[in-house]
Amino acid sequence: MTEAVYLETGPAPTFAVVHRPAPAVHNATGVVFCPMFGWEDFCTHRVRRNWAVALADAGHPTVRFDLPGTGDSFGSPQAPRRLEAWTAAVAGAATWLRQESGCVRVCAIGIGLGGLLAWRAAAEGAPIDDLALWATPLNGQQLTRHAHAAARLDINWELDRDRMGAAGPGDGLIAFEDGDMLDAAGQVTSRETVRELAGLDLRGLPLSDRAQRRVLLFAGPAPRADEELTEHLSATGVNLTLAPGDEYDAMMRSVRFAALPVGAVARSLAWLAEAAAPSSVVPREIDACRATRSVVVAQDGTIIRERPVRLDLPSGPAEAIITAPGDGPDAGLCVVFLNAAVDRRVGPNRLWVTLARRWAARGVAAVRVDVSGIGEADGPEAPESTAKAQYDRRRVRRTQELIDALAAGGVGDRFVLVGYCSGAYRAIHVAVDDPRVVAVLAVRVHFFRWSLWTVNVRDAWIEGWAPKPTDSRMKVLAGRVLVRVIPPVQRIHHRLMSLAQALPSYSERVIRRLDDRGTTLLLLLNRADLAHAELTQPGRRRRLSQLRHVRIRALPGQDIRFRPVASQRFVLNEMDRAFSSVLGTDDRDPARAMG
Repeated sequence: MTEAVYLETGPAPTFAVVHRPAPAVHNATGVVFCPMFGWEDFCTHRVRRNWAVALADAGHPTVRFDLPGTGDSFGSPQAPRRLEAWTAAVAGAATWLRQESGCVRVCAIGIGLGGLLAWRAAAEGAPIDDLALWATPLNGQQLTRHAHAAARLDINWELDRDRMGAAGPGDGLIAFEDGDMLDAAGQVTSRETVRELAGLDLRGLPLSDRAQRRVLLFAGPAPRADEELTEHLSATGVNLTLAPGDEYDAMMRSVRFAALPVGAVARSLAWLAEAAAPSSVVPREIDACRATRSVVVAQDGTIIRERPVRLDLPSGPAEAIITAPGDGPDAGLCVVFLNAAVDRRVGPNRLWVTLARRWAARGVAAVRVDVSGIGEADGPEAPESTAKAQYDRRRVRRTQELIDALAAGGVGDRFVLVGYCSGAYRAIHVAVDDPRVVAVLAVRVHFFRWSLWTVNVRDAWIEGWAPKPTDSRMKVLAGRVLVRVIPPVQRIHHRLMSLAQALPSYSERVIRRLDDRGTTLLLLLNRADLAHAELTQPGRRRRLSQLRHVRIRALPGQDIRFRPVASQRFVLNEMDRAFSSVLGTDDRDPARAMG
């Protein structure tokens, strides 16, 4: 059984999920699963959830949580004293788990940054007995160096670097100064936190009662770093167990393809079963940690309330977080944020969390949701790794089920749908048939109608294909031919679209239908996508610019997740402007910008 709670580990509530075992298999050793950092944390979220489920199934009470300022937790990653807050969250989770579950021994599993934080918390007296570490460096400088390198490699930096330091008008949320770090997830970490992490060294954090400590060390992707940590652990006198970590790369693939490290899970279960209980490690006296099912916090000078809920939809269970003004939402308006593919509900760059809390402070209910098989939701693993599955009509119906359930539960009777990528596609198609949808804010919708060409051919072979070592010679040869042939075919396709611009396309008809009904539509499009090429043809662009409720804008740069800070500011400000027009607080005409 799983339950979402908020832990009072500091000034800002920490979101956590506890996995409780069945009473018949309850084990005396509990597990705290510590978060990772940035892009790796985002990609492996479902992997770590499934690992925690396996631990609970084996009898180990397990708690996972999001670091303060990340995921569904409160706070900002740019707030001061982040290392202290993160360490306190680990200690608080371990304290609460020991109190709540009656565990007599607690193990912390940490990958990357999670391992550093687990060690630091244990060294400072948190009730943590044992540690399972994977890809944990001996010091934080190695971690920040890797994060810097990954960002330089993964993020498209076409945007003028001078714009990185210039805040957009009215956003007040995203700052970037010299020395700050932008990681591969688009998360900005302040230079203060970067310095704190770089100064973190496990050699300066001795563990007490070392002879009673057990450490399981999985081999990571950096052999030299593993050797250094192994040497240090051996010298400290802890009970050290080494394990292979060959599944690391498969676990760290993009969120669509990250695979559960089945061997590592089995090894961790066997190692936990060898633990001697009760604990002989004496932790320092730590204040009790309280957990609540809902929290009340201040946001932009207004009180908001947030609570997790479980929704039983016909297509399967969904796990949602509802954020609303403290005195209840006004006018029955509800904002629903939709996932892209198998992305979790926090959204790109954690944007959905930021906007949900910001807009709740303006008087509406906001819902972030993971549907069956995605993020926190139970259910069979979602088959969304295939492009077709992301745009299947069944996923559109699943979104409609969600709207119906929220309306039936009294959360709202008018809806604003916010979506990214395939989530934007579903938002548009639900809005066409459901008059309760009064606005759609769509970020990077690729196209308005799925087809074999747009997904299985164009995107698969131009954007996503690369030969693999396991591919046959014939497949590699065919792939190389297609990669050469398809771009000219695409140019011919664009030329045909240009010739047909005098006629209304399917996309234009959908947009006109929404505008005729008075539905606010914001389209933030990537210049490389088919929708941008189609809708910005001169004739079609001229006609669409006359629509009153439609605003179409091109995203700056070519980063598909708009991770550069200037891109994040652009999206945030465009979203705020569109939302203000829905509320009737923006006097500017929302339809007069096409770009």
